[in-house]
Amino acid sequence: KLFFTDYGNAAKVERCDMDGMNRTWIVDSKIEQPTALALDLINKYVYWLDIYLESVEVVDYQGRRRQTITKGRQIRHLSGLAVFENYLYTISSDNSSILRINRYNGTDVQALARLEDAKEIRVYQKRTQAAGK
Repeated sequence: KLFFTDYGNAAKVERCDMDGMNRTWIVDSKIEQPTALALDLINKYVYWLDIYLESVEVVDYQGRRRQTITKGRQIRHLSGLAVFENYLYTISSDNSSILRINRYNGTDVQALARLEDAKEIRVYQKRTQAAGK
């Protein structure tokens, strides 16, 4: 499956098959500007940032069990989103910081490091990388 966001005429989070067929809206209400997306492949959850609503939210792959992880000023002006273990990682353009957010309660938001002009973030974990030669 391919997951993506759209905030054209009607904001939404969608999924489709890798060939573009079977396009399905999984979130289409109470959403304004979803700009970043991260997948929990093991538990089959989709996380997204909504920069207009200043929120980080999550649903399962079918669009059920929606929850707000965190909302408000502490996550203003974010870009990029990655998930690893118990945390979400994102970039704050307010202070050029990498932020770590507890994905289960949203209350534990910590700035980890400063990184000038970063717009995107990825987590690379040794177990998921192909062996190099």
